[in-house]
Order: sequence, then C-alpha cells, then structure tokens
Amino acid sequence: MSRTTSIFSVSLPPEMLEELEQVRKVERRTRSELIREALRRYFRTDAFTRSAG
Repeated sequence: MSRTTSIFSVSLPPEMLEELEQVRKVERRTRSELIREALRRYFRTDAFTRSAG
C-alpha cells in the first residue's frame, strides 16, 4: 500500500515551536494540520502566485 502523504522535517526556533504548541493545544489540532493550513494560506497569497507564475 502506498502513502498518500509525504513526511519531511522542519527546524523551528524555540519561540516559534512554543507558539505552535500553544495554538495546537487551544485548537486541539495536530502540528501537521496547522502547518498544512499555513502552507495553503501562503500558496494563495498574491506574492506567492506572482513569483511562482
């Protein structure tokens, strides 16, 4: 059975990890869910679409 997702590592400054953990606990979401949402929002920005096009 093949995976439908890929796994990768990311390095974060301690302060950013603390913020991520706080949001994760309050919203009861996984780190993966929050990172996916952040990337989706970034990919929809004008700055990204102009530079990617």
